[in-house]
Amino acid sequence: MPTRLQIERWAPTFVGAAVAVGWWFADGNIGQHYAKELMAALLSAAAISAGFLTTALSILLPLAAAPLGKRLKRSGYLPHLFSYLRWALYSCLALSGACVVAFFFVPESGALPRMVSTTIIFLSAFAAAALVRIAEVLINLFELASVPEDLDG
Repeated sequence: MPTRLQIERWAPTFVGAAVAVGWWFADGNIGQHYAKELMAALLSAAAISAGFLTTALSILLPLAAAPLGKRLKRSGYLPHLFSYLRWALYSCLALSGACVVAFFFVPESGALPRMVSTTIIFLSAFAAAALVRIAEVLINLFELASVPEDLDG
């Protein structure tokens, strides 16, 4: 049985791969009539998410010197936190880049090539799962930071 940390660590990869494989075997496609709008929307969402993650990084940088950061460092979880943040940020940037490249593959009629649409679907699912993972971790951290270390007062 996988541990909670293993599930947390591999969930975005599993979600992205599962959605992409499902898309591929369902013979999914992104039709020409809405491909450009979809690519523009995904590009905007990914860029906004990357901005959010950069802001989160600037908030977390001083964390290492704070008492909670020191506890995370001693427990060995701090490198995981920064790794999760790194992967979420890079996945958003990769999705943005893929959307820009995909604009060149939108045909005059028909649908995006299957490999291009599957790549977009994988990156979208991976980025969404990575964002959910880092949001959950950040919420848990902020909850921990709001609890005083001396619970007896």
